[in-house]
Amino acid sequence: MRAFLAGKLDLSQAEALLDLLHAEDSEQMQTVLAWFAGGVGKLLRDVRSTLLDLLAEIEAELDFAEEDLTFLPPEAIAERLRQAKEQLTFIEQRFQERNVGAGPFRVLLAGPPNAGKSSLFNALIGQSAALVSPAPDTTRDWLEQVVRWEEVEIALLDSAGTGTAALDALDRLAQEASDKVSQTVDLILLCQPGDVLQADHTRARLHDTAPSRIIPVITKCDLIPPGEHRNQAVLATSAATGEGIDALRRELVRKAIRWRGGFVSASRCRKPIQTARDHLEEAAHFAEHRQPELAAAELRSALDALGEVVGAVCTDELLDRIFSQFCIGK
Repeated sequence: MRAFLAGKLDLSQAEALLDLLHAEDSEQMQTVLAWFAGGVGKLLRDVRSTLLDLLAEIEAELDFAEEDLTFLPPEAIAERLRQAKEQLTFIEQRFQERNVGAGPFRVLLAGPPNAGKSSLFNALIGQSAALVSPAPDTTRDWLEQVVRWEEVEIALLDSAGTGTAALDALDRLAQEASDKVSQTVDLILLCQPGDVLQADHTRARLHDTAPSRIIPVITKCDLIPPGEHRNQAVLATSAATGEGIDALRRELVRKAIRWRGGFVSASRCRKPIQTARDHLEEAAHFAEHRQPELAAAELRSALDALGEVVGAVCTDELLDRIFSQFCIGK
């Protein structure tokens, strides 16, 4: 934050550093470094510098219209404004490439039968999409629902219970399907019911899965017997009371952000860039129609929007949200 306030870093560079610090493996680290080396922040600063020069040109004409001075013709100003708009379109596409990847972040709810996976699935998406029953093995086929939290797209998958002996051929097919899906998702929520102590057969079936792709989750935590020790390191949830649901959503968003390789900056920058593009189009229109006062007003609005991206215009709330994520002294 001191480097940013001293003008040594802009916000996009600070966020790239944050992404680097939170990289969970070498692949994510290389993604962030490639993004940082791509110079998108520099492109934005260059566009903003060009627009500042154009604003100075327009305002000079307004201030010294009676003087014997030569200024850029309105058509030339409009053309440069539209060129800047096209540059912003290109930069926005770079942000989208960084963010979109190959579809939504895919999360599988896995665990033994009757572990409360379907109830947790419904609680997370906020509707009753999965069939819930006290009887085990209710879920036979896997169910997928795409949600969007904090501008992050996440595909949640509810699967058949695994880890116990299949009762019949259909149960075996359901468990085999769950095993196959577990190899294709980006993250697995390993669900263990709080009311029943069970052997961790499901984790044994996931022995080839990297630990970073598994998050242990306690379900039905409202049914944990009073006085029983609760592992504070494991996220406890209850679909019945809502406990831990918001915390789990936040954790999934955090994981999805890291998987995207720096979605934070892309998400924050998208709207201001779109706003700047709209103002530049309006400014070009007014410049062509020889209305320099209105063109200057639209151009100032575009510069304010870009200032939010590079940090020239920002609020204490934005700075707190970004820099509070740096872990000091860890």
